[in-house]
Amino acid sequence: MDIACRQKENILRDAFAAFVKQKAQANAYIVILIYSALACLIFFLQTCFTGRAYGDYIAYFFCF
Repeated sequence: MDIACRQKENILRDAFAAFVKQKAQANAYIVILIYSALACLIFFLQTCFTGRAYGDYIAYFFCF
């Protein structure tokens, strides 16, 4: 195997690694967004109905 073939393999491997990393970061962003939205909604509803909440919905809204 010569150097050109190895370089081509490394380029493909690097491109795949970059794709996997990008996909993982996108999925993590979606999970954080959903969690922040749900926490904000739950704490806001707790504040409206009971006057107190377990957490501050404004902080979660800021994260959202």
